[in-house]
Amino acid sequence: MPSVQSRWHSRLVHNERAKSENNDILAVATKLEVLEEKGTIKAADVAQMLDVRPETVSRWRQGKAYPHSRTENQLLELEYLVDQLSDLYTPNEARQWFFSRQRLLGEKPAELIKQGKIDELLAHFGAVKRDRPFVIRNSFLALHEPNLLDYLTARPREILDTEV
Repeated sequence: MPSVQSRWHSRLVHNERAKSENNDILAVATKLEVLEEKGTIKAADVAQMLDVRPETVSRWRQGKAYPHSRTENQLLELEYLVDQLSDLYTPNEARQWFFSRQRLLGEKPAELIKQGKIDELLAHFGAVKRDRPFVIRNSFLALHEPNLLDYLTARPREILDTEV
């Protein structure tokens, strides 16, 4: 018969594992909230892009399930993209970006994610950000310059040399 101390230790280890798993599950739920907040990406959208059933995403959100490692990686990349898009677009515009055919890609970013071509999408997004060297949304200039276009054309070198 195990001693009281070993049973206590066993229970403590079990509780720590349960807390760790619970934190992991909560982290996934948080990622889903960020997708919805910054990109108006709903559970059905996530399911479509990650090629899982909407019920599966619902279980992730409720903490009843955890994604497989490949799907978890796709979810993390999706969150990264939405975060990057939030620098350039409103949440609704970010969602539209995912589900609209992009001229340089020839297809919808959501389809590339579903096909597992996330690296191709990240490269494309890098090019989009390089083509837009300064961020207008959420920037100091947009808030403090009434005629932003005149300001940008009058001093473009100064703007480009300034970090946002």
